[in-house]
Amino acid sequence: MSDPNLPESVPPFCQEFQEACFLQIITQPETVIAVQFGLYGIYAILYAMCIFLLTSKRSSKYVLHCLLMSVLFVLVTTGLVINTVVSTRETNANLVTYAFNPLDPASSGLEQVEKLNKLTPVGQAVTVTANLIADIILIWRCYLVWEADLNVVALPALFCLGNNVLAFVTVHQAIHSDIGSPFYSGVLGVGLFDLNSKLFLAFIFGTLVSNLLVTLLIAGRILYISRKMRASAGPRNSRMYSTIVAITLESGVLYPFALIVYAVTTMIFRFAPFDQAMLRDVRMALVSEVMASSLLQFVGIAPTLIIVRTGLGVAIQDTKSSMESKQDSGDNGRALDISSDVGRLSMPMFASRGSVESQIRSIDLEAQGKRK
Repeated sequence: MSDPNLPESVPPFCQEFQEACFLQIITQPETVIAVQFGLYGIYAILYAMCIFLLTSKRSSKYVLHCLLMSVLFVLVTTGLVINTVVSTRETNANLVTYAFNPLDPASSGLEQVEKLNKLTPVGQAVTVTANLIADIILIWRCYLVWEADLNVVALPALFCLGNNVLAFVTVHQAIHSDIGSPFYSGVLGVGLFDLNSKLFLAFIFGTLVSNLLVTLLIAGRILYISRKMRASAGPRNSRMYSTIVAITLESGVLYPFALIVYAVTTMIFRFAPFDQAMLRDVRMALVSEVMASSLLQFVGIAPTLIIVRTGLGVAIQDTKSSMESKQDSGDNGRALDISSDVGRLSMPMFASRGSVESQIRSIDLEAQGKRK
């Protein structure tokens, strides 16, 4: 829709160009900051609940997990500050540029915007570092669930390592380049989708594949244990594992979903011709920029949400199992013992080596004794 305040002599192309500039300069930074702080508020609450659940175990083996989750929280907080500063300063620079030369803001303010965007690769480096920490947590969880089987986790671990190295190289090149950010493309974000940007997009797809693969490995292993327990001890005592599988899949696909939205919108916008990108796909660019700035929050939310949901879900399920077991005369002690065992296995991240198979073997022996 054209602006009625513009003179009739202004061509429609220029009117739409100015509308696109307004959306990019005013609407986009406000939306980016609002979404970031909203997600960060959710993450801060989840982090507090996560630390409470970990420290309530009163065990030294959870110190490492608390440390990793705390490092992740610090990185997300740092990234939020950097992204907010970049968005605010960039908006101020673009507003000045737009006021002096409304029909050609990119040409008159490009140098000033480039200087401000030198801080953007630092934010990208924080995001990649946080992604590396999240990958370590995910691989470690898979390693424990698969009983320290290196044959299972070796390939995903190497893939994650190579993928993160690629991202660090890309960010390093961006810091020492004239463009700055891997996705910096001037005021309208068009025409400068260079090699670094394509490599960074490859990192996004690599992260998507690795997260889905490791999540499926974890869920598949727990599902196998659930079926084995169902055959040995009955369906009631396998409900806990079914709950954990659902939580792992639902929470585990959150970050990959955000990556998919970001990658798709970025490709649609960046590879569009100049006129189409400006006139038709500028809203797609808004979604892409919002997702780019919010990826850091999703990196922190996904692993934290798994711990919180599993911890709370296990507490509820343990209560139900205890109440049901008390109604079964003759099997009270054994049922409660099994419920306790399942509770200790509730969080794949916290399982100790050899615990899963030993629990299944103990249940098998109990079932055989009962049949005798």
